[in-house]
Amino acid sequence: MNSLTKFAAIAPLLFGFTGCAGPSAEELAADARDTAADARAGVEVAEARLTAADARIRVADAAVVAEAKSAQRGVEIPSGTVLKVALIDGLDSGANNVGDHFLATLTESVVVNGATVLERGTTIRGRVVDVESSGRVSGLARLHISLTDIVRGGVMVPITTGVFSASANSTQTRDAKVVAGTTAAGAVIGAITGGTKGVGIGAATGAGAGTGVVLATRGDEVHYSPETRFDFTLTNSVTL
Repeated sequence: MNSLTKFAAIAPLLFGFTGCAGPSAEELAADARDTAADARAGVEVAEARLTAADARIRVADAAVVAEAKSAQRGVEIPSGTVLKVALIDGLDSGANNVGDHFLATLTESVVVNGATVLERGTTIRGRVVDVESSGRVSGLARLHISLTDIVRGGVMVPITTGVFSASANSTQTRDAKVVAGTTAAGAVIGAITGGTKGVGIGAATGAGAGTGVVLATRGDEVHYSPETRFDFTLTNSVTL
């Protein structure tokens, strides 16, 4: 067999083996780079989806909070609603002065149309609208108080209530009974502001709200210790 014939015989084998040879190092590196790029792209897509999901969750949470605030905003507590409170600060006709403020807490939640608008324990602010100690009058001390504000989150919402009025009996009887009634707070406060203190107090009528202890010192003083309970009635509606 001559050389040409031999070459013709083995050429297909040579070319066949060459064609079946594996990928080169450059091709493998290129494939690796492509794979890495695809992986990075997949991670970026996943991170983008997570970011979008987080954003949707934040939007949903914000909507829930806004809805809750909206549900509470603009709720009206109507005139005539009774606020049941217990004193935090004690009151005494021999120690307090007109204009003194005191704090109390709600002993019962306030419910409007089936929804609780003021929780039990809510802080309420009040004011002494008239007071006389037994040392300044003929043995007959008196104390008149009303509620002035609802305290919510450090913000005071003004309110107007009836006035709780109490007088101690004369020192001759030492009976220490409390005579109580209610009247419009605005009329009493207006009379005091106008310089005619006490005008309108005598017009107070109605059953007493709450219980108190009257102590006999220098004649009887009207004294209410902390945790003494009272009922006050809103004379005007209030919007929270």
